[in-house]
Amino acid sequence: MENTKSQSFKDSFLRIWKMNHISPASVSELNELLRNNLYWANGKNIKLDHLHATGAKSRWEYENIWGIYLTNPESAWMGLWMSVTDRTKIPKRNISYVCPQNDLDDFIGQVRIFIPEGDDIRTAFCESESYLYLVDPHHYDHYPTIDLMEIPLERKVDSLVEQGFYQKEVERKGEKQTNLFYSGGSTIVKVDSWQIALVNIPRMIPDIEVSISSEIIWELYLTRVSRASGESLEEYVSE
Repeated sequence: MENTKSQSFKDSFLRIWKMNHISPASVSELNELLRNNLYWANGKNIKLDHLHATGAKSRWEYENIWGIYLTNPESAWMGLWMSVTDRTKIPKRNISYVCPQNDLDDFIGQVRIFIPEGDDIRTAFCESESYLYLVDPHHYDHYPTIDLMEIPLERKVDSLVEQGFYQKEVERKGEKQTNLFYSGGSTIVKVDSWQIALVNIPRMIPDIEVSISSEIIWELYLTRVSRASGESLEEYVSE
């Protein structure tokens, strides 16, 4: 395992010079970027120089794999929304996603946000820049894959355990949580239709950093956000 981790770090280090920076000037430019995107994506509220493995505390156990989570290229729009919504102010379960209407030249989509009545939804959004990090999947073509996409939701955790994952309690941000760790080497897990997890790859350098300006965030809020009546369900992505 140490050799795998060491090689992953070396691979990322050697690619650091390739990290490009893009700053769309408008929502239309951002839409065009997502239309042509072929990279995995990860949305962040803050500027980073690398992505590292971590564990979520999701209601859905199969989403608690310890690793680096990324959207698939077609779902990079979800990474965008994860970047512009402030996770210190609104939990993941309070956001539902509405797929873009590609036939209407839309590649950004919309979100519905559940927030206490009377509170301003605007407070759920970043006040300054946010960041969308893009990673070329071809860097990881040689890694084995575990595919859960066709596994029923209630069977995903069992399937992971059968393939070498185990549950372990960890402490993160001062709280205890249970995550799924893999006993094998570096692997790509296709979690569901929109997201993957890179496991036993401790850190990576993205290929592209997309800066989302406060002006674009404000326009997204004004034109693509509505209020939800409750927390999101397990199927939190809708057409």
